[in-house]
Amino acid sequence: MMVKREPIKHILLAGTMCFVLFASEEESRYVEWASHSESQIQRLQDAIIMFEVRDGTIWIKEKDVTKAVMCCT
Repeated sequence: MMVKREPIKHILLAGTMCFVLFASEEESRYVEWASHSESQIQRLQDAIIMFEVRDGTIWIKEKDVTKAVMCCT
């Protein structure tokens, strides 16, 4: 009797997709970028870089550091 492998393939594919989605969440970690200034905020907004301001410091996503260096330094 032959075992159908299609359900196994679908389960493995779904598992892989979940792993990739959850692994990409790690990229949303924020790193300290610069002291708060309106010019830095304007440059980040113009470059469409997500940021947060915490206690007078600008924080950007770790995956955007290279992009921020290119546009904002």
